[in-house]
Amino acid sequence: MRIEKIKAMSIVELQKEFTERKTKLNTYLLDIKSGKEKNTAKAKEMKKDIARILTIINLKTMAGEVAAAVAAQAESATKTVKADTVEIK
Repeated sequence: MRIEKIKAMSIVELQKEFTERKTKLNTYLLDIKSGKEKNTAKAKEMKKDIARILTIINLKTMAGEVAAAVAAQAESATKTVKADTVEIK
């Protein structure tokens, strides 16, 4: 899966994609062990795709937390300025 496509997805879509791919990986690993599949490189690529998805989920989650912290800090700075102007009057 291309990283650009992953970055364009929302967190909810990414979580859904993660669970689907994790299920497919488990099924594929079982097929490898039972002898139905022989391409172990595909399993490795599936694991990398899952890691990419989890990385983007974590980045988007952190970005949301940082944005919320910045908004809260800006709001508290505004309240301080308003409190200061009230005291000056």
